[in-house]
Amino acid sequence: MKHDEHLTWHYYPLHLTRKEIMDPMLVIAEFFGYTWLNVHLKILKKWRKKVLGDSYYKGRNGSPTTLLHIYELNVRLIEAAFILNSSPQFHERYKVHSDVSEKQITLEREQWRNYPVRLNSKQLSNPIKVIKKFCDTYTMPQYRDHLYEWLHYGLSVSACDEFIEAVDLIQVYENLQLLYEACWMLHMRHKSPVYLGAEVQVPAPKDEQQSPNESQTI
Repeated sequence: MKHDEHLTWHYYPLHLTRKEIMDPMLVIAEFFGYTWLNVHLKILKKWRKKVLGDSYYKGRNGSPTTLLHIYELNVRLIEAAFILNSSPQFHERYKVHSDVSEKQITLEREQWRNYPVRLNSKQLSNPIKVIKKFCDTYTMPQYRDHLYEWLHYGLSVSACDEFIEAVDLIQVYENLQLLYEACWMLHMRHKSPVYLGAEVQVPAPKDEQQSPNESQTI
């Protein structure tokens, strides 16, 4: 598939409602309402493995249809990321100021169920930096094209072989890993913010408590 032949309207969100375009945090909440950060990362790794291998993706129930839902969640997350990147009002909302960033990050590590392991301190303080880099690497329609190819080979017993460039497969995979972690930071700072000066353990947010178990998801 050629990734440089797109019409103008391809550069706009195609899978989001008007309400979600106005508030892309709804999309991020849906993504992590499906399962937690660590499980999403495991699912992504499994998906990439099936793209490269001679077997198709199977969910816990043995059906490949799980992958279609995972594909849709990822496409919607990507479109939300591009909206966030182009919306200055979101840039400052989830940024941690340098004078308190170290303390806040320490408290977040203590209080949150999952915490990113791939982001550096600057990216943890300002996850929008990760989203900006994500959006600078490929365009929105290019990401959609890549994931459609992943879906195709993830549902096929044939490996992608030379049909997907190795450099693109690696880049898209690593970009998605970082995007998941950056969006998790935004989601948790919105749903379960830590309070400086009150170093007590806080309960997990309601939506996190109700997320499916890992065994039910992968």
